[in-house]
Amino acid sequence: QTLYSDKLLCKTLGENFGCVQADELQRFAAKTFIDVIDNMACRYRIGWSADETRKDKLEFLIYDLFGGVGASVEQNDLIESNFVVDVDVYVVPTKFKADWYVESQSRNETADFVELIDTMSKDKERNALAIKYAQRCVDETRPTLVFTHRREHAIGLLEEIGRKGGIMLG
Repeated sequence: QTLYSDKLLCKTLGENFGCVQADELQRFAAKTFIDVIDNMACRYRIGWSADETRKDKLEFLIYDLFGGVGASVEQNDLIESNFVVDVDVYVVPTKFKADWYVESQSRNETADFVELIDTMSKDKERNALAIKYAQRCVDETRPTLVFTHRREHAIGLLEEIGRKGGIMLG
C-alpha cells in the first residue's frame, strides 16, 4: 500500500535495489500488484507462496511479472526429510486483563493495540509463565520458539532464561 501510494518512493526503491521479493503474492490486490511490481526496475523478482493460484483467476499477472514457477517442494518430501516435524503447542491461560481494551472494542472504537502489547510485555506474571514454559523446553533440549511483538521483550525473556539463543525479527 505504501509503495502504491507513493510512486516516487516506489521508483526510487526499484532503481536502488537489485531484487524485489513478494511473500504470498497471490493475495496482492491486482491493481496494486501491477502498479508496484511493474514499476520496480529490479533485475530479480522472486515470489513466495504455497500456491500461486488466485481467487480472481488472474494468475497470469504473477507469471507476467515474476515468470513461471521456479521451484516446487512437495510436503511429503519435506516430511520424509524431517524438515516438517510434529510440534507441541502450549496455550497457557493467564490472569492478564485489559478491560479498557475490551470496552473500547465493544463500543466499536479503535483500540490502541500498541498500548495493549506494551502493557502485556511488562506484565510480570505473564513473563514468568513464558519463561517457565520456555525454560522447561530448553532444559529438555527441545528446540523452542517464543513469539512476542517487541524486540526488547524478546531480549528480556532470553536474558531471563539464561541460555544461548537468538532473536528472529519478522
